[in-house]
Amino acid sequence: MNDLNAIVQTPGERLKILRKERHLTLEALASEIGKMQPEDSRCHPNHLSMVEHNRRPISPEYAMLFSEFFNVDANWILCKTDYRTDQHKFAAAVSKAQREGDYLYTGLWALASLNGYTINMKSLSGEVEEAISDLNSLYSIEKAGKIITLSVGEMNLLENEINDLVASRLDYLFRWKEANNG
Repeated sequence: MNDLNAIVQTPGERLKILRKERHLTLEALASEIGKMQPEDSRCHPNHLSMVEHNRRPISPEYAMLFSEFFNVDANWILCKTDYRTDQHKFAAAVSKAQREGDYLYTGLWALASLNGYTINMKSLSGEVEEAISDLNSLYSIEKAGKIITLSVGEMNLLENEINDLVASRLDYLFRWKEANNG
């Protein structure tokens, strides 16, 4: 999502951004949306102008029409989400997971390095379909010229096992120290 989307607060402003990105006038957009509606309830440019100027709300029916026409999530138009499309939502989820996993991954990477292993992570491509397929072999682990690949799920299991092992050992050490007066 571009920076402008982050500061847009109203459905009318978002509709205007979409219309301008397509270089459409109010009349042209009304005409295009009108083609998607029954004849007796066609969209009018004045109605769109009032929506863009926040003098009239976007009905759920119009939100769905705009969503279909502009190929964006209706909830984004209605300001119920920050993600224009499922692809934006997926990319944000992957980014968040990477940020949250960075601490555990860094610890795992350090332990692996101390034991002669090298762990690498692929950069995810921009296309959602490619990124999803990359998740099946996102990590590679190398030692002594031999390489294995791990999926995100396999790496998560490994990270969780190591996390559980470390937590278990620290709990044991803590109890032992307490029992032996520190």
